[in-house]
Amino acid sequence: MVMVWKGYPFISIMIPAGLQSIPEEFYQAAKVDGANVFQRFFWITVPCPAPVLGVTPVLTVLWVFHDFSIIYVLTGGGPVGATETLAIMTYEEAFSFFRMGYASSIGVVTLLICAVISALPVKKTSHAIY
Repeated sequence: MVMVWKGYPFISIMIPAGLQSIPEEFYQAAKVDGANVFQRFFWITVPCPAPVLGVTPVLTVLWVFHDFSIIYVLTGGGPVGATETLAIMTYEEAFSFFRMGYASSIGVVTLLICAVISALPVKKTSHAIY
C-alpha cells in the first residue's frame, strides 16, 4: 500500500500529460474525414500518448525494483526474507555480512536487469504515429 501511495501522484500526472500532448488538429482532421467518436478514440486517443504512457510503467517498475528505504524501514526484508528485494539483499551482503564481492555481483545483475527493462519501451515506442 505504501508503494501505491508513493507512486500514485506520478501516474496521475503522467496520464493527463500524455492525453494533453495529442494535437487538436488530429481530432479536427478525423472529423473532416468522417470519423465518429469511437473511431477517433481508438485511432487517435489510444495510440498517440503511447510514448508517454509506455515510459510511465517502466519508470514505476524501476522505482519499485530499486526501492530500498520503504521496504527496509517497514519490514527489514520481512519475516524470513518474504519482502527482501535485490537492493536489500545487496545491502545485507555488503554491510551485514561484509561480502563486498558478492554484493557487487548482485549489483551488476541488478544493473543488467534494469537495463533490459528500460530498453523495452524504446523498442516498442520507436514506431509512434508522430
